[in-house]
Order: sequence, then C-alpha cells, then structure tokens
Amino acid sequence: MRKKIKILIAVGSFLFLLSIGFILLLGVSRSSNRVTNKIKQLIRNNTCSKEYPLPQLKYLPNDKLIDYKDEVRMMGVQPVKIKANLKGLIKKQKLVPVPLSNWAYALKIKDKEMRYVIPKTREILYQISNNFKKRISKSDLFNAKLKVTSLFRLKDNNPASSSAESAHKNGCAIDISYIEFLNQYNQPLNLDQYELKYLQLSLEKVIEDFQSQRRLYKTKEFGATSKCFHIVPRN
Repeated sequence: MRKKIKILIAVGSFLFLLSIGFILLLGVSRSSNRVTNKIKQLIRNNTCSKEYPLPQLKYLPNDKLIDYKDEVRMMGVQPVKIKANLKGLIKKQKLVPVPLSNWAYALKIKDKEMRYVIPKTREILYQISNNFKKRISKSDLFNAKLKVTSLFRLKDNNPASSSAESAHKNGCAIDISYIEFLNQYNQPLNLDQYELKYLQLSLEKVIEDFQSQRRLYKTKEFGATSKCFHIVPRN
C-alpha cells in the first residue's frame, strides 16, 4: 500500500512539474511573439521605444575613393602580389590579424590567410561591432552578429566590380554585410523583413555616427554580390 502511495506521489509530482514547465515555455513563446510584433509595429509607424530605439538616420552621402585615396597611401601598406610578402609586414606589425570571430562579429571570407588589416582598421571594426551590439542589447535579437565579408586583398586579386586602387590592397578597408546577419554560432540568422530592417537600421546608425564624427569613410554598396558597407578609417 505504502509503495503504491509513493508511486502515486512521484507521478503526481512529475505531472505537476511538467505542467509548470509547459506554462513557462508558453509564456516565453508569447513574450517573444509580442517582442517581435513590437518591432514590426515600430517599423511600420517609424517610431521608437526604449527597448527598440529605431534610429532616425540622416542618410549621409557616400564617401568617394578620391576623397580618401591619399590618406590610404599614407597610412596603409604597399600592395603586395603574393602571400609570402605578407610575412614581413606582419612581423613589423604594419598588418595585424583580425580574430575569426568574437561576440559581435564573424569573418566570412574565402581565404582565412588574408585576415589582416592595418591596426586602425581593426580598431574601427571592433568599435563598430561593439556599438552595434550595445544598440540591439535590449531587443530579442541581442544575439545577432555582424558578418565581415572582405579584408586584405592581394594586388592582382581584385573583383571586377572593385576599383584598381581599392583600399583593401593597402590593408585599410573592411566590408560589412547589411543584407545578412549571423547568430551566436556564426550561422545566418533567419529573419523576417521587419527584423532585418531593425538590424539594418541599427548598423547604419552606428556607422553614420562614426561618419558624422569624421572617424571613418563609408560607402554603401548595392552590387549584386556586394551588398555591404565599405569602411575605411580616417588617418
């Protein structure tokens, strides 16, 4: 008899805990839906809240290569033709390595051996990505990370759509995607149009602030294969 009572009590306790867990899960799910719906409403109405501070952009014009090519020549390295020539620049710390990922960004480049830039460029990447994370920290998309698509390029390894005097060849430029963002595991985030818009606006606001402070040059690219912000730090 006592054995049966113990079994009944154990089963009852298990069912009670199971029901509590289900209720909590349902609550989290509903809360998440409410948060996402809030983003949608804010974007539709072009308004903002404390949790989702949708920025009012100034839409500053793109900087042009002619505006900064002389600065790039002064602060950057001379273009090199082969990877072997990078060793001397790295040894002298004229080029520094960019970690493959951290809490705020991840590199998505074809050749991991080309993850080098000048120190100023690495620093501006850190600042942009950290400020982006701070801006989205109170949203349910707080895990989103930036996707960096291009760093250093060899002298003759330039896409057809890119300038022959590209700042990538001097180690001065980075490209940050505005069409795709990553999760904490560095995989593409599955976003609806409102969530994507929220992250795009947040990133553009961070970059625009730095541009207004004359800390970087920015070009927003709209190419078929290069939907990104092309960023060069000011000297």
